[in-house]
Amino acid sequence: GRVMENDSGPKYLNSPETAVFNKRKILYGLYEARKHCRHLTRLLIVEGYMDVISLSQHGLGYSVATLGTATTTAHLQQVFRHAPEVVFCFDGDAAGRQAADKALHTVLPLMEDGRQARFLFLPDGEDPDSMVRKLGAAEFERRIDQATPLENYLFDSQSAGLDGHSGKARLTTLVTPLIKQLPDGVFKALMMNAVAERSGVARQLLDQQLQSSSNIDTMPDKQQSSPAMDKPRRHREAVHSNTTATNPVLYAIALLLYEPQAALRATHYTADIKSDNDPNMALLLAMLAFLQQTPHATSAALMGHWSHELSAVLQQLPLLDHFVHDCDIEQVFIDTVQHIQQRQQHCQIDRAIHQLGDKPFTQQTEMEKKQLKQLLQRKHLRQNDV
Repeated sequence: GRVMENDSGPKYLNSPETAVFNKRKILYGLYEARKHCRHLTRLLIVEGYMDVISLSQHGLGYSVATLGTATTTAHLQQVFRHAPEVVFCFDGDAAGRQAADKALHTVLPLMEDGRQARFLFLPDGEDPDSMVRKLGAAEFERRIDQATPLENYLFDSQSAGLDGHSGKARLTTLVTPLIKQLPDGVFKALMMNAVAERSGVARQLLDQQLQSSSNIDTMPDKQQSSPAMDKPRRHREAVHSNTTATNPVLYAIALLLYEPQAALRATHYTADIKSDNDPNMALLLAMLAFLQQTPHATSAALMGHWSHELSAVLQQLPLLDHFVHDCDIEQVFIDTVQHIQQRQQHCQIDRAIHQLGDKPFTQQTEMEKKQLKQLLQRKHLRQNDV
């Protein structure tokens, strides 16, 4: 509830936190956003419930709001579970900039390859409700489309007030710890390239600085194993975390290019991969078939056979060495393939649910109702595992 008399107490009377109602985990309007569009491409996080309602009334049904708290990791995990892009919408005043800075630090560790974050700042004194009424839905959505990408906001916010050579050195000091929070992947490597370009510092020196800080953070105590013994495990975890990125198919292709023999030792696991809508899947299946027929094929043979198709992969190969150094590539490839199979199984369950769910409940047979119940239970168990 809201107190109407300004000087009679707190402005809002909030309900208590409970095991069922946890404001740090719940997003207002998420259920309606999912009903608005089955395959969401983005979610807009605003600050007020009335903003969500107003935007929905104007046809922008993909907005959600936190329940009076700052955006948390739990909130963003839900967002990325349903959409690959999040847009944070804040006021343009000092409080809005402070909230944006908190959101930046929260979202960085979740920025796996394929995900995107943007920041939209409104004029002082405006909110999404007033802006969409004033501008109309089309113009407001155009501003969402042109919102500042995370990478631009990160550099702009950290470089404010910096100038000259000392400013570039200071920018490197400020930005590097933030980029360190990113998951290992192509996006993190591109961000390091951007630091090198903006600061004029060689990429190799930046990598050494990043690695040096990482070694300090992961320094084992006397009860833990030595760094030399722990190194392969840490690299293995880096690779495995990358297999959960949006496009594990592309990652599997890159691993095959790095070590083609991994396909032969993982035949039992690759046999169940099916063709799907991923444009890279046909290439992966063709490479696996080729390696079965040509067991001694080299990386050069693969690149020569699919020179045109592999052009996008080849651009990322220099980054791959950072992930596969000192790890069991065969096992990493198997983990990636199993992740692909799991994703395909999840998609198959979702398609079956949608197909059965489109039919009115009263028209479903007892067999179809039973099947739908079983599918929903499997999906629920899957989400709990996540």
